[in-house]
Amino acid sequence: MARDDDGEASGNVDGCDLSHVPGGPYGESDSRSYKGRNPTLETEKAFDRHAYALITGNVARYDKVYVQRSMADFNMHSKRRHPSDDYVRAVGGLVKTCRYMANWADGIATYAHTGSVRLQTEESNRSHAVRACVKPTGGKFECTRWFIDHH
Repeated sequence: MARDDDGEASGNVDGCDLSHVPGGPYGESDSRSYKGRNPTLETEKAFDRHAYALITGNVARYDKVYVQRSMADFNMHSKRRHPSDDYVRAVGGLVKTCRYMANWADGIATYAHTGSVRLQTEESNRSHAVRACVKPTGGKFECTRWFIDHH
């Protein structure tokens, strides 16, 4: 898969499965801190159908937040997994990216989030790999670990 200069997956950058975040409850599946921003992967806990990314902290206008999802799916195990980027790309193939660019109101609220992507598939015990990423204004593209849900 081709990548652009920021290390972002090229292709479908408006790849949200839903333009909004469906009702929760959601819980943090992974997070990190980068340049005063805290990208966090949130996954649905009740139905395990969707995931989204949010950033909190020193959010500035034009910061970009992403949730990435593998196009292929993986077998779920009894425990959640955090595979490497190389593994996800080798086994999972292409990556679908859903993004959101922070506006001035997000900067004031210090919070911005993407729409959502599908986490689990319709097939039993299968999950996409998902992760949250951020590209702060003037910074580089950084991501949380990949997450594969569990049954």
